Amino acid sequence: MNFLTTSMAVAVVCALGTTPVLAAEGGQQTPAVPPPAPATARPTPVPPPAPQPAARAAAAPRAPQSRGFIALGGVFQFEKASFTDTRTLTYFRETATHTGEYEIDDGAGFDLGAFARVWRNLGAGVTYTQITRTGEAEYSGRYPHPFFFNQPRTATTVASDVDRTETGVHVSAAYLLLPSSGRFGLTVYGGPSFFTMKQDVVTDLTVTETYPYDTVAIAPGARSDLSESAVGFHVGADATWYFTRRLGAGALLRYAAAKKSVAIGSGESFDLEAGGLQIGVGLRFKF
Repeated sequence: MNFLTTSMAVAVVCALGTTPVLAAEGGQQTPAVPPPAPATARPTPVPPPAPQPAARAAAAPRAPQSRGFIALGGVFQFEKASFTDTRTLTYFRETATHTGEYEIDDGAGFDLGAFARVWRNLGAGVTYTQITRTGEAEYSGRYPHPFFFNQPRTATTVASDVDRTETGVHVSAAYLLLPSSGRFGLTVYGGPSFFTMKQDVVTDLTVTETYPYDTVAIAPGARSDLSESAVGFHVGADATWYFTRRLGAGALLRYAAAKKSVAIGSGESFDLEAGGLQIGVGLRFKF
């Protein structure tokens, strides 16, 4: 009977979801301990992976660095030159002299050059210039009188179109700033200059005199080209604005100078000077 009663009580307790009470020995009741639920291992939280550096993205293709440029344009030279031709000759057993004062004007011409990198921004270049300059010479003469000693007669004349052509070869060491992308380029340079000068000069005067020979007239006679070479120097800068990747418009500022001691015929020597301050504009082609 007790067993039946106990079994019924356990069934009621289980139906009610309470802890069943079992009879223990000695007449004491102890609650039945259900077996522990199997432990479920909670997964250890794994932190999200740290963002790994993305594979190095392929660098954007860069425009190849310019190796240099070619310059072509016109140039104007702001420099006047002068020299004096003094010669003596025997005239009616006395000494006659004539003196020519030459004034050479500014000039203009063309300029062609190329610059290239040699190492990093250091480079070299060579430029050829040709400039034409007009000039004028005023001659004055003193001529002895054919009948009287120490009574010289004087006369003057003007020789126009005593022009000059100057060619220069400028060999440069240069520092080039030619960004591969960008609009502005700058080059500074300097070095030796090799000039050739071709100067028109009057080599003889025509003397006209009539009885009683108290006056005399002179006029330019024979002419020739005085060709000389001289070595000098130059310094300059070239700035360019590129309106396309390769083509631009540039301006240059350069000072070049040289001189050579020469003489016309048997006359006294003088310095024949070349060069001056030069300003030019033109096209630039990067390569």
